Amino acid sequence: MEVISSNLNEAIDILKSIINKAAFVALDGEFTGINSDESRAFDMFESPAQRYQKISKIVQNFLMIQCGLCVFVPNEDKKSFTAFPFSFYIFPQDDNSGPNKNGFSCQISSIKFLSQHKFNFNKVFNDGMPYLNSIVEAECRMKIEEKMKSMWEKEDEKYNRAKENKYPYQLSFKIADSDQQFVKDMIQLIDEWLSDNSKKILQFPSCSGYHRKIIYELLYARCTDKNMLPETVREESGIYILAKKLDEKEKAQAAEEKFKTQLSKLDDAVGFCKVIDILRKANVPVVGHNMLHDILHLVHQFIAPLPNDYYEFKEIVNTAFPNLYDTKLMATTEPIKTYFADSSLAAAEKRSQKEPFQNVSIEFCKEIDCKDFHEHYHDAGYDAYICGTVFARMLYYYDTLTEDENGCCNLQSEVLQPFNGKIKMHRMLDIPYLNLSGDDVRPSREHVFVMRFKEPWPLSKIADYFSAFGGAKPMPVPMDETSFYIILLNEKESVNVSNKLVGEFQDFTLQKFESDRLEKTSSAAKRKADSIVNSPTGQIPAKKEKSESTVQRFSQNLQNGETI
Repeated sequence: MEVISSNLNEAIDILKSIINKAAFVALDGEFTGINSDESRAFDMFESPAQRYQKISKIVQNFLMIQCGLCVFVPNEDKKSFTAFPFSFYIFPQDDNSGPNKNGFSCQISSIKFLSQHKFNFNKVFNDGMPYLNSIVEAECRMKIEEKMKSMWEKEDEKYNRAKENKYPYQLSFKIADSDQQFVKDMIQLIDEWLSDNSKKILQFPSCSGYHRKIIYELLYARCTDKNMLPETVREESGIYILAKKLDEKEKAQAAEEKFKTQLSKLDDAVGFCKVIDILRKANVPVVGHNMLHDILHLVHQFIAPLPNDYYEFKEIVNTAFPNLYDTKLMATTEPIKTYFADSSLAAAEKRSQKEPFQNVSIEFCKEIDCKDFHEHYHDAGYDAYICGTVFARMLYYYDTLTEDENGCCNLQSEVLQPFNGKIKMHRMLDIPYLNLSGDDVRPSREHVFVMRFKEPWPLSKIADYFSAFGGAKPMPVPMDETSFYIILLNEKESVNVSNKLVGEFQDFTLQKFESDRLEKTSSAAKRKADSIVNSPTGQIPAKKEKSESTVQRFSQNLQNGETI
C-alpha cells in the first residue's frame, strides 16, 4: 500500500487493527544520501562509539524520504504468514521545526540510483507526509498554549499601538501617493461595515502582503471599541483578510475555536510519527537488513535528535525498540553463514528459497492494494517485505535446529536470542556488530601494530619485513598516506615483534596499536589544553550547567504516554 498525506489515516487504521497480531514487522528506508567525507574516514579499528559519531553526522545531513513497513501476521497453522506491506512517502512540510529545519543534503549517486529504479520523487515532494517527533511536538504545543493565553492581550496591544501611530490615517508608515486611493477605499469599506449592525463579517479583496498590512492597521485604528477580530485566509484564488465583529462571549468562542484549529494542524503535522508511535507501543520485534542507517534515521527524524553520546543513543533505541533483528548479521554469522556467499538482500532472498531453508508460505493480505507490489526492489515497502520473508525462512531453519514445536515464528528460541539488539557493522575488522542491548565486543588487538613511514614503502616490502614472524597483513590507515596497520597472521608472535621491532628506526616508526591510540588521545588532549592556555583570557571556559538530556526527555514522554 502506497501511503501519502491524503491516505495516512486509512493506513493508520489498518495498522492499528493488525499490529497486535503481528509476529514481527520488517523495516526498510530510502534516503537522499548515505555517504559523505565522514565515510572516507571510517577506521577498521575504531570503537563502536567512534563509528557512531561519524555515522550520526552523516545521517543528520540526509533524509529518509520513504519508509517501508511490512507487518507479518502468523496464520492459524503457525507455519505461514499474511503480509501487510506499506510504503510511506515522507517529506518535512515546515521549514521552522524538526531536526531538518535548516535543510538537508542530496547525494548525486543516491538520487540517480533511486531514479534508475523508478522512484517517484513527485510523490515525496508533493504528497509526502510531514513528521514532528514527540519533543518538537511538545514544544509546539507549549507555544500554541502560550499564544492562546495571551491572544486578547496582544489584540489590545495592536489597538493601543494604532492610537500612537503618527502618520496619516493612523498608520505606522508613510503611504506612497500611488496607494492613497487604496487607503481611502479601504477606510470607506471599514466605516460602512462598522456602522451597519446587521453585517457581522467583512471580506476584503485579495491583495498583496503590503496592502494587507495597510488593511490590518486601518482596522485597528478605526475599530475603537475593540470588538473586531481579523484573520488572513489563504485559498487557491488568492490571499485575503476576513474581519468579524465579536461580543465578549463570541471572543471566548473564537479563541477556543482558534486553539482547536491550531491543535488540529499540529496533529496533522505529527504525521508519520504516529506510525512510529503505534510500532513502539506494540512492542513487536522489528527486523531489518543491514539496518544501522535505518535505525539512526528512524530515531533522528521521528523520535528525538541523535544525541552526541553513543550510550545515550543506545538507551533511546532500547526504550523505543527493545527487540531488533538484522538479517544481514544473521546471514554472516554461524550457523548459517556458510549458506550465504552473498549476503545482499536480493541474494539472501534467492538463497533462502533453497535447502536447508523452508520456503515458508507468505501471502499478501486482501485488505490493502498489493497488485503492483512485485519485483520492485528499492521501493522501501517491497524491500521490507523481502527482508521479512528472509527472516521468516531463517526462523523456520532455527526452529528445526532446536526441534521447536511452536511453529515458524518462535522468536524466543535460544539460538535466535544472541541476535536480539545487534546490528551489522561494516568496514570493522574485528567488531561485527553494534550491540544496542548490552556491552559491545572488545577484542584483543595485541597482534596489531601501527607502522609510520618517512618515505612510502611498497606493500610487498612491508609484508616481507614481518616474514620472520609468521607474516603480516598491512592495511592503510584512513586519511593517512604514510601509515599502515600491521596485522600479524600468527598472533602468538606479537610478543616477539613487541620486543624486537617496536621503536623508532631510520625509515619508520613501529608502535603497538594500543600505544598509538593512547598517544593520539594524549596529543588531542594537549592540543585542547594549549588552546585554553593560549586563549585571550588564559582561563578554562566556565562549565555549562548540564541541561536535560535527550534520552531523559524522551523517556519522560514515554512514561507520560505521549506520542512519538
